[in-house]
Amino acid sequence: MYQAPTKVVGRRLVGFIIDSVILWIIGSVLFAVLAKRQDTIPLSGNNVHVQVGDDQWVLQGSTYTLWIVLILAALLAIAVVLEGITGWTPGKLALGVRVVDAQGEKPGMLRAAARLVGWIVDGVPWVFLWGLTGLITSSASKGNRRVGDMMGGTYVVRKEAIGRPVDVDGTAGGGVPVGGYAPPTGSPSGVVVSTPSPGRDAFGNPVAPGHEGGVPASVGVGPVQTGVAPSAPTPTPATPPPFPQAVDQAPADWYPDPSGKKRLRYWDGSAWTDHTAD
Repeated sequence: MYQAPTKVVGRRLVGFIIDSVILWIIGSVLFAVLAKRQDTIPLSGNNVHVQVGDDQWVLQGSTYTLWIVLILAALLAIAVVLEGITGWTPGKLALGVRVVDAQGEKPGMLRAAARLVGWIVDGVPWVFLWGLTGLITSSASKGNRRVGDMMGGTYVVRKEAIGRPVDVDGTAGGGVPVGGYAPPTGSPSGVVVSTPSPGRDAFGNPVAPGHEGGVPASVGVGPVQTGVAPSAPTPTPATPPPFPQAVDQAPADWYPDPSGKKRLRYWDGSAWTDHTAD
């Protein structure tokens, strides 16, 4: 059964918790550096204070503002710069997930910034269940995208899926089932097929009668492009008559490689072989 690379909501949640703890540690260290000890708690103005024994450690005025600015700078460095350039934050790196665009490439800082702005919605409610909206949308939406992902045009995927277009429903290339069979639309032009021995294809493999070289007698081969000399004979995918969708009922022949690694792969009538062609 196909599992989309975006089905990583649990890992995303744990990664988000890790990143939040890292920011909390940064804020705590900055507080310890900037706070001043005093006997009383300020009753006016913006401030933050922590009581340690009988002492009050307080940030207020300009030091409070500096503390907020430094925390925001740390947030931007992680969520925009680092994530935009690399596709990961420390939490995502630890959990083996990455942020990518629709083509599976690194998102860039502009998309990462849009994801961060999306937390204005994804963070609702803001008090005890912060991030609940983001958790619900990433669990229920197609492609497991929270609002920030929709704003930035991004996806969160398993690290093994980076570098490939994001496939959220098990189809690729215009609805072709991943790992399944899709009849080709016809023989491409500019292909030269060598003359095979009777009963064997262009690579010397035994094949069913009428399918030598990967081309049935009823299927023609397009013209050779002027000045193009292929370095090795390349079989042309057959265009079989309609038959059931299940690939295990297809006749032995050359078909589009279901793994996507090569252009063609040889099907011996019961299983895919290691014979491929570009």
